[in-house]
Amino acid sequence: MDELEKRPEEESKTPEVKVQETGRPAKENKHNWKFVLGLFLGVLLTLLVVLLVRGYYVVTIPGVGQATVKLPTYSWFHKNDPAKFNTDEIDRKIREMEYYLDEEYYYNADKKEVTEGIYRGLVDALSEQDPYSRYYTEKELKDELTSIGGTYVGIGVTVSVDEQTQGLFVEAVTVGGPAEAAGIRHKDIIVEADGVDLRGMPLSEATNDHVKGEEGTTVELGVLRDGRKQMFTVERRVLDDKTVYWSTFTSDGEKYGYIFVRQFEGTTLTGFREAVDAMEKEDIKGVVMDLRSDPGGDMNVALDMLDYILPDDLDTYTGAEATTLYHGKTLLLTIESRTADPIRYFARDGHSSPLDLVILADESSASASEIFTGVMKSYGYKSAGLTTFGKGIVQSVRMLYDNSGMKYTSAEYVLPNGDKIHGKGIEPDLRVEPTEELEETGIDVSAPDPGIDNQLRETLKLLKQ
Repeated sequence: MDELEKRPEEESKTPEVKVQETGRPAKENKHNWKFVLGLFLGVLLTLLVVLLVRGYYVVTIPGVGQATVKLPTYSWFHKNDPAKFNTDEIDRKIREMEYYLDEEYYYNADKKEVTEGIYRGLVDALSEQDPYSRYYTEKELKDELTSIGGTYVGIGVTVSVDEQTQGLFVEAVTVGGPAEAAGIRHKDIIVEADGVDLRGMPLSEATNDHVKGEEGTTVELGVLRDGRKQMFTVERRVLDDKTVYWSTFTSDGEKYGYIFVRQFEGTTLTGFREAVDAMEKEDIKGVVMDLRSDPGGDMNVALDMLDYILPDDLDTYTGAEATTLYHGKTLLLTIESRTADPIRYFARDGHSSPLDLVILADESSASASEIFTGVMKSYGYKSAGLTTFGKGIVQSVRMLYDNSGMKYTSAEYVLPNGDKIHGKGIEPDLRVEPTEELEETGIDVSAPDPGIDNQLRETLKLLKQ
């Protein structure tokens, strides 16, 4: 038999394959469908298990917002989680308390006020650790967002709750505002407004319902200063959104620039850029950036102002960090939170200024003004005045589904040199206490005079070095 000739028995052993119209074997196609079905069921089962363990899901309701739907498994999986509220227990206790109030309470309780009190109490419970946390009714939130926006009717003070007296501690007095004109000072404690005791009252209620009011009206304020109560009559006025004042002045035959920033708000960046551009055209020795009594404001505005001054390629990294993606960039700020990775902000606008600039700050300079001061000092700029307030944390304001809201601390600032300023403030390179005369007259931002303003006069020494 020829070796190349196939044997009949070998040919008969070849299996017959039935082919569909697609040209694929029928058995292979059937296996593919089983695989796809099994994969689908496996993914579906996995998602179901994850959902049951998570215990809730979020749905979007048109015209209302997002709502959380809890599953029966939520309590079982989260009952021992110290980071979660035991909402079943809270609901049970509230219902039990509600029963006794309905059945046995002597007075007629206003259910809406009681409900608002429950929400407020939840946030107020954070106040010992986080004095900046706050609950807002719909009206209070609207007033808060209006004041953040710029123009509003008020007396021109920034206040917080004083821990000892429970009055309103004056953190800063708006330069040129009605409170300053009436004689209100930093560190005063407002305890009374038109005969109403404000001590122990929620901050938003005290300010919105008693201190603020209609334009042109006055409010009689009882103020604690050095342990003694004094009375001040303050007119309520529209406080406009002008936040930057700039000019030039002469001292000892030298010409200097002066930029005063009242607060970091929406219009501040434009005014600051105009001031810097104008100063660069002047033949001046240097510029004093005055942040005294500046309570802060919008962090992003401060970062944009820093970006306008600093070049984009100031490298502060050393060692292993120098090989990272941040190498060759100007780090402005890092924000650290408990629940997310750090967020870093860098200079990127392609603009820088050759101005020799020093910063003048005091104990009322807080938040965004401390960011500006701290970042500039991280890159070799100098400051004078007093130790700043020491507020280096971020607050988030969230609107809830019914237009009420809450504010709470969500993160902390870290300067480019690694410093955290919260509770410490920023120490000046040149410490200068204000004279009694300056404290009495206040700062004249429209016509700065180093002959009267001793802090301004001493700050010029840093520009003469």
